[in-house]
Amino acid sequence: MSHTSRIIRRLWQMQNESWTSKKRIGLWPKEAVRISDKRNSADEIPTLGNWLLIYDEFLSWYISLYTVVHSKIHNIGSEDIAESKVFTLLLGAVISHSFAIRKLVLSGFDLAAKQVLRSLCEYNDLMLLIAVDPGIAKEFLATDIQERSDAFWRKYFRKGKARRQFYQYAQRNDAAHSEMIDWRKQEDSILSMSAHPSMLASFVSIAPPGCDESSPWMGFFGAKAEVSNRTLCYAIMALSDFVLFASHIPFGPKEGYEGGAARGIPPERRLIEFDDGEELHRHVNKGRDVLLSLVRYVVEAQETTELEGQRLIEDWFDSDAVEVAKP
Repeated sequence: MSHTSRIIRRLWQMQNESWTSKKRIGLWPKEAVRISDKRNSADEIPTLGNWLLIYDEFLSWYISLYTVVHSKIHNIGSEDIAESKVFTLLLGAVISHSFAIRKLVLSGFDLAAKQVLRSLCEYNDLMLLIAVDPGIAKEFLATDIQERSDAFWRKYFRKGKARRQFYQYAQRNDAAHSEMIDWRKQEDSILSMSAHPSMLASFVSIAPPGCDESSPWMGFFGAKAEVSNRTLCYAIMALSDFVLFASHIPFGPKEGYEGGAARGIPPERRLIEFDDGEELHRHVNKGRDVLLSLVRYVVEAQETTELEGQRLIEDWFDSDAVEVAKP
């Protein structure tokens, strides 16, 4: 028994209560976690699995992008070093948040997943800002103390400033339909509500919509539910922003992707020289096409958030939607 365990046991003994490895007053949280993990593992939600397949494609792509940029950072020209360092840092944060969302969804903590997703969106927004204006990278690198960090946040993120700028930019350049922007704004409101105390957020913590109700179980122990389909759907859309609008990162402007932040970028402007012999280079380069085609599929299916049905899949492949969306 550890020193800390002896202290806790002694404190309960002073209250005439038991606290041992076999018996204690109240619930053992680690036992609740064990039961929750077992319950969630046995609860298969096919539609959630479909969303995770697409989500994992994005997560895998971001890992490859991070690896490519990080492995070549010492060979990058001095004028691009700040931008490269920042992208390495931000990509790492995006990947960390994405894994957290995945684990929270599978563990049945959708509200917490939405809260992490809200933070993930800010990291993505910052990467887009730097893709449009690389000079911001040096400002970000200087946010190593709280005062400068707070000032940076107020300048670029306060009251959703960065996200509003992105939506305006997307609409101005015909890169997103107004209906899609309206849907994204609606989801932004839901994420904001999830991040702050509210009656609705408190309720779904206890009874997540769409969870298994065949046996008594409180949602705060972790209850995997279909409501996470919507969370993953929005996460996919958020992760797709950088894939589409920062298409010149890291290999320079790609043919067919002349819009977004790559608009007007000269062909020679690149962080890294593309090498077709490198598997991860190919993954980043070709993966963009695959991911954006998947986004088109998500847009087609988001009304149901189910992503299933043979007819839907066959109709989609027979249509023009399978072609990659271009900015």
